[in-house]
Amino acid sequence: MTRFASFIRLGACGRMSALIELSQISLAEAAAQVIRELAQLDGKGGMIAVNRHYQIAMPFNTTGMFRGAVAHDRPIEVAIW
Repeated sequence: MTRFASFIRLGACGRMSALIELSQISLAEAAAQVIRELAQLDGKGGMIAVNRHYQIAMPFNTTGMFRGAVAHDRPIEVAIW
């Protein structure tokens, strides 16, 4: 199975959107839950999620993930682990 197949099988973006809309949870909570569900499918990876309020979530279930974010109201964020 390819690296991204678990994201597709889970419908990761649609799942996260539904969690936010229907469960009324935050972007960070929804993104973290999707990554947990991904792990249940033996999937590994991470996501960078941004909502319309410029909130950012970057969960992952791997050893490390290159990621970064820039927003007008917060410091630049760059990380690997």
